[in-house]
Amino acid sequence: MTDLEKQNAPRPPRDDGIEFKQELSRLASLYKNLTLKELRICVLIGQEYKNWEIAEMINTNEHNIENHRYTIRKKLGLKKGEFLSTVLLAEKNEKK
Repeated sequence: MTDLEKQNAPRPPRDDGIEFKQELSRLASLYKNLTLKELRICVLIGQEYKNWEIAEMINTNEHNIENHRYTIRKKLGLKKGEFLSTVLLAEKNEKK
């Protein structure tokens, strides 16, 4: 997405809703080795937000989000070819 498209895109909602908090709690109980920031990023990935949207929501840049995603993948023991978003969405759907 270009900078112009990002500027014209609707602003993502804040991450303070009850559903967000419940999902944060659920992931915290599953992944005790993740930091609070990593857990917040996981919830947003599970809600299918793009890196630039997540960066905007937590006031950082896309590069930092990419680094967090890398660290999360390592902590979860994901192998090459296993996608973080796929794992998080699958677990979210199993919950239902």
